[in-house]
Amino acid sequence: GVEKSKAQELVEQAHEVCPYSVGTRGNIEVKLNVVD
Repeated sequence: GVEKSKAQELVEQAHEVCPYSVGTRGNIEVKLNVVD
């Protein structure tokens, strides 16, 4: 029930604080996708 642009924004914000994302930042290429 969330607009795709808002969902993308939330995913990107979560990626900034996710412990796994923080631990692998700069070592692994990550692509974030929102699917319907």
